[in-house]
Amino acid sequence: MPGSVWRTSFGQDRAGLIGHTLDPDKLEKKIPENMSRFDMQLSMLEPMFDQKDSPWIFSTSVPSLADLAMYYQLWWGVEVAKGHFINNLTAGGTEDTDTEGAEAVFNAQRYPGVFTWYRTMQRYLDNLPSVENKDPAFGEVLQQIKKSPSLGRKSLLLPTPRSSHTELDRKCGLVEGSLVSVAPDDTGMNDPTVGTLVALSPEEVVIKPQALDKPAEIEVRVHFPRLGLTPSPRQQDPPSTRATLPPSDFGRLQDIIVRPESSSTDDDDSLTTQLWSAEVSDDDLMYLRIMAQSELVRAIGSRIRVLREEVAKLERLMPKEGGQTMWRKDTDRVRGDICALVLQRWGVEKVS
Repeated sequence: MPGSVWRTSFGQDRAGLIGHTLDPDKLEKKIPENMSRFDMQLSMLEPMFDQKDSPWIFSTSVPSLADLAMYYQLWWGVEVAKGHFINNLTAGGTEDTDTEGAEAVFNAQRYPGVFTWYRTMQRYLDNLPSVENKDPAFGEVLQQIKKSPSLGRKSLLLPTPRSSHTELDRKCGLVEGSLVSVAPDDTGMNDPTVGTLVALSPEEVVIKPQALDKPAEIEVRVHFPRLGLTPSPRQQDPPSTRATLPPSDFGRLQDIIVRPESSSTDDDDSLTTQLWSAEVSDDDLMYLRIMAQSELVRAIGSRIRVLREEVAKLERLMPKEGGQTMWRKDTDRVRGDICALVLQRWGVEKVS
């Protein structure tokens, strides 16, 4: 992945997920090492596509889940490594590029079998009809969910060869009705999902999520596989640090960060005064930093769009023929052009 991606709020978000700081410069220097590992994986995959009677990984008439899972990983290595779609990935934090990416190791000459499969899969997906439906409003969807029947106790869990080992689960602190947390066992361990344990099997855990500050629109149960995720007993959280702060401390900082400069008043304390006097937690402070960076990216993106629109207006005012600017012969229209151009510049300078 291009180093520029790690220098955005996306990099900060991934650092929080992984649980340690990410150094963009160090990650950028590791790209050759990662490419070598990618080459190793491709070498292991290539024999799968020798003398196959099917274009897919297994002898199926259409792609299987194996094809989809492998395609996504290769797509990431091909497209994102080139810098494609990274503007979207980082919410405008960096611009798209078009570099060599992984072409040095992933090409038709080095791995013809995998490469042919990849292109075939790409064409298959591109030719699929769109089935996305954007018509229903969120309120209608909620009503449909509320009308759906609730699952009975026996229907909550997927069938397994054996039921949960009750005594073993009890020794682990996993008792139905108790408060538990569920977190991945590799990354994201510091950001678990917390809730009341509803049901348990050797392969699955079901919880009712803990209530948030805002009442839920609908009561749900969340199902987790136990493979790759760890359910653990959890003590009731102590009163939130944020709740013991002055009522408006955290909210006031949020307001200042998202507020347009033009809406500030003489009665408002300065941003620096508010930041250095507020007793917010480290987590809250990092949240505010990400919010401030996101607001800056949003504002810059909006400004870029405005400037592009202004350039388009300018080009419409200056008619061209054969790539050359045409000079108007009608003096009144020329005067009108001058007036429009000056007023437009004043508008741009005022916004700037």
